[in-house]
Amino acid sequence: MNLIGVFAGLNNPGTLALRQYPGIYPRLALAVGLTTSAKELPIEVSFKTGEGKEVVPTFSGTFQIEQQAGAETSNVNFNLNFDAFQLEKPDKLVFSVRSGDNELGEVELTAVEPPPESTTA
Repeated sequence: MNLIGVFAGLNNPGTLALRQYPGIYPRLALAVGLTTSAKELPIEVSFKTGEGKEVVPTFSGTFQIEQQAGAETSNVNFNLNFDAFQLEKPDKLVFSVRSGDNELGEVELTAVEPPPESTTA
C-alpha cells in the first residue's frame, strides 16, 4: 500500500502538516495492490485517527474476480482519493485495509503543526 500526497518533505517522511487545526487537508490518495486466489474478495478500508475516530466514513465492497485460464492468483489494484478532509488536531492517522477478519495492510501517517516560520530582519 502506498500513500500519495504532498507531505512535510524528505526530512520528515510519513508526515503531513497543517498550519492551523482544525483544518482541511486538500488531497491524499491511497494506492492498494493485492494478490489473491479468491473469486470474491470483500474489502473494507478505514481512515482513522490514532484515537480510533473516523476521519472519513469506512469504505466497503466486494471485488468479483475472474481469473485467467491456468492462473492460480489474480491481482486486485485500486486507488482511493481523499479530497478536502478535515483534521481536528495533530494526531496519528491510520489507513487500514481488511478482508473479513483479516487485516491485509496498514499505513500510518502523522499530522503535525509545523514550527512557526522564522522572521529575520
